[in-house]
Amino acid sequence: VTLQPLSWEFVDLPNLRAVLENGLNYKYAALTEDDIISINYMNNDYDLVVKECKPSAAINILDPTELATFFVTPLGKPPEETHFTLKPSRKSTHKDIVKENIYSYYTFSVPQHSNKKHIIIKLNTDKNGNVEGFLSKHPLKLPTQENHHWSTFNSSTICISPPSKKNNNNNNNNNNNNEQDEITGGLGTYYLGVKSFTKKSKIA
Repeated sequence: VTLQPLSWEFVDLPNLRAVLENGLNYKYAALTEDDIISINYMNNDYDLVVKECKPSAAINILDPTELATFFVTPLGKPPEETHFTLKPSRKSTHKDIVKENIYSYYTFSVPQHSNKKHIIIKLNTDKNGNVEGFLSKHPLKLPTQENHHWSTFNSSTICISPPSKKNNNNNNNNNNNNEQDEITGGLGTYYLGVKSFTKKSKIA
């Protein structure tokens, strides 16, 4: 089942999976697409839209712990602190923990007078982690698996190159021996969404 929270506060709850399982177990025996369900945690109610059910549009919930659950980007405007600002430099490394099926967002800028010829984004994770990064350029501030400009699908590293006469009309990824994807981006503000496909992944 795929759910869409109606508020960003829901995705910040601790042990999100357990919160959802307990909420479903006490209140719901079935789910139908387009339903709005309410999950209570610490005397607060959090509403979610049922976006998709499989294998049919209506499913019975016999045991919530066996339900494969996915989340899409919450509705509404995210809080300002959602995007962590990165400052590109030769030795800059940011470490974080990404929760399963929840996007962590980062932003960085290439200013007009930047002397950097290339900016390399390398997404590392621990041995138990499984993540993918989705990159976009302003004004798309919330890149997702379904809506982004570039991704780390083919490689854990993305190299942003300045526009040139040779590649001015080519914004597609150019794979270099499956080690690095090079894109033509140039100046501006970029947004990186990182999604984990395991319970939680440590990234750098």
